[in-house]
Amino acid sequence: MKPRTDHEPGQARSALAYDLVRRRIAEGLLRPGEHVGESEMAQALGLSRTPVREAMKLLQAEGLLEASPGRGHTVAMLSREQASQLFYMREAIEGMAARLAATHANAAQIEAMAAALREEGALPESEPDALLAVNDRFHKVIHDAACNRYVLQAMQVYDTGMIILRLMTRVRFTPSANAHEHHVAVFQAIEREDPVAAEAAMRQHIRASRRKRLALLNGSDWSA
Repeated sequence: MKPRTDHEPGQARSALAYDLVRRRIAEGLLRPGEHVGESEMAQALGLSRTPVREAMKLLQAEGLLEASPGRGHTVAMLSREQASQLFYMREAIEGMAARLAATHANAAQIEAMAAALREEGALPESEPDALLAVNDRFHKVIHDAACNRYVLQAMQVYDTGMIILRLMTRVRFTPSANAHEHHVAVFQAIEREDPVAAEAAMRQHIRASRRKRLALLNGSDWSA
């Protein structure tokens, strides 16, 4: 990586360091339980230690890094119980988002959901990265369509945990057996402005996702 200069203001350098370290975690370049040294990371990013130190504090507060006595920081890990709790929270929040979206979604958001479903339906299982991207996009449109900032804030907490869980299951993303059908059911309920059906369909979808992810976590060799 080409070394970066430190001519930008300190706040901008800290934001840059945060983005770069977070991306390394999200992309699996830093694995759960792995030591993240301040000096080593600063050298790798071509930044001074101060912005990297500030970035690590933010990532610790976010839950992606954990303080490790005598070692600085390590990438966070989830226990099976924490992963289960994460999905119970997700079911409640995603269900509420779908319910609210059925009331508040505008025409542009309905079309964005439909476009994501068309793309998802055309993708083969052999393209897991593309499936993951369109899956996330579909859910993000629903979150935005809920028109509730507290739903968005809650989903940010979930997203942090999901980054760790996706890494810990140690597999490339593959959809649940009925994931696309579940998405279609959610969309159809939102489109016809049926909040009860939208929430029920979303909850069913998240429960299926929970079963799959926990099965993968149980089959991994992580000691958490």
